[in-house]
Amino acid sequence: MEGVQQRNLQFLGIGRIRDAAVLASRCEVPDSKWRSETEAVFVKLLEAAKLKLGPSQRQRLQWNDGLVCCLVDNAGILLYCVVISNMEYPERHAFALLADLMSEIQQHYQIGDGGEGVDRGGETAAAAAASSSSSTGAAGGRLSRRILELSPGALTRAFGRKMGELMQAYENPAHFDRIHGLLGKVDAVKGVMQDNVSKILSQSEDLQALTHKSEQLSTSARQFEVSSRQVRGQAARRY
Repeated sequence: MEGVQQRNLQFLGIGRIRDAAVLASRCEVPDSKWRSETEAVFVKLLEAAKLKLGPSQRQRLQWNDGLVCCLVDNAGILLYCVVISNMEYPERHAFALLADLMSEIQQHYQIGDGGEGVDRGGETAAAAAASSSSSTGAAGGRLSRRILELSPGALTRAFGRKMGELMQAYENPAHFDRIHGLLGKVDAVKGVMQDNVSKILSQSEDLQALTHKSEQLSTSARQFEVSSRQVRGQAARRY
């Protein structure tokens, strides 16, 4: 592990907590020994998560000169883990990366909406699903059992490329913040433009109202002038 500092994000893994099976992993360090050691540590984290972490919980650990961030999905079935070489890497980005990966898996397998949790006390997956009183829970249990039945490494082929894309997207936190900052500025400009348009429309309405009032005054003035002429004519005829 020491001396390997090529990238900020070095390892990304997905593991099943119940049996500590590594379902997918992505390593950006070209060192087979380092990868084997890291996967062995990931297995130990999976074993510890069965006892120490519940659904939706997360954990940040220091490892040598870097960090390990872990996130349990909201059904308590899978553990997502990223190994970071730089202690200064923002924690919020690490967990955002894991949340994005979790979202990809959940959308594919429909985990999390009523699915059963991890078998922690000897209860089987089938028993957990049977104990659900709602039809939604039972459906979620059937779908999440697809994950419980996967063999080790089964998700690498399906999600390995996506894992690499996410690691690349989150590799440079400054670049990531800059992109989101620009998006925020664009939204702010849109808000100012909408505000300016509203002011223009409001001013236009005020101008139309003023024009209408002016036309009414002009009409009243012409009517007054006509009436005055009639009165003056009548007065002249009398005398």
